[in-house]
Amino acid sequence: MVNINKRGALEIVISILPGIIFTWLTGRDYYLIASFFAVCALIPYNKSYFNRYYSFIHLVLIFAIGELMANAMQSGEYWLYAVIMGTVGLICGYLELNNPSLRKAASWIMIGTIYSSFKFPNIPASQYTAANLISILLLAAASLALALLVNKPKSAHINYNFKFSSRDCLLYFRIVFPVLIAFIVWRAFDIQEAEWLLWSSISVANIELEAAKTKAKHRLLGGAAGIILGFAVALILPASQLLNYVLFTCMMLTFRVFDKYYISFTARCFFIVLYANNHFMIGCTRITNVLIGAVIGYLCSLVLIKLQQRQSIY
Repeated sequence: MVNINKRGALEIVISILPGIIFTWLTGRDYYLIASFFAVCALIPYNKSYFNRYYSFIHLVLIFAIGELMANAMQSGEYWLYAVIMGTVGLICGYLELNNPSLRKAASWIMIGTIYSSFKFPNIPASQYTAANLISILLLAAASLALALLVNKPKSAHINYNFKFSSRDCLLYFRIVFPVLIAFIVWRAFDIQEAEWLLWSSISVANIELEAAKTKAKHRLLGGAAGIILGFAVALILPASQLLNYVLFTCMMLTFRVFDKYYISFTARCFFIVLYANNHFMIGCTRITNVLIGAVIGYLCSLVLIKLQQRQSIY
């Protein structure tokens, strides 16, 4: 039985609608990045924190870090890209290990920074100005504010823990280890759409081996199913800008609507293939990156767990 999160769907639609309208009015597709940022900041609310101001801090953080990483990539300073990504990953790994409730926020910080670092460079050079970047951030903030209006706040309180444990220090590298290995693979083999590879490695990596195995299986099977279905439907789907906006909306909805991960990921891969201009190439690239990332994430989980067990003995 699949449960549909209707309120979550409403919140996602509200958060992305301003970006879609602005894109339609201006004819500038990069304003859809604002919708993506709003979703990244919205999802952790009422899960990792219950203060709406934290959502806006989250938004500014991923925007600023994503822009820094994009600049490093565009200038060819990939070492700096890796340093920034690794530092953010280490901080997120530390926070989520000491505070399991922060895992959602940590995940969406990594998703937001990695994906935006690849999307910012798609903005035409003549329009890559401070004014346009600020307008994207303001549009994302306005979209987030609208979505939060319908998101009923919980009265729960979370006590955050910021202690350092030398016994668990290896587990703080749950994110850093796989993402840096994936980064090396990306640069060594010039992998296209590498954001999928980077995130897939982080998504699968876990301090519990069985959980990593299950996540890898869900991503591989769900990705394959969604992409194959996407190929089939793409053959009969007409080209339309309006349809692209609908498909973008559906992609974003998959992050919040379904309660089962493998269904969400299958649907997301399906809509990604339909949304792409080159359906076949994007589909093949997607499943390849998911596969490589899953292997990296699982192997890194295995190594970290073994090292942690050995450290515990001594």
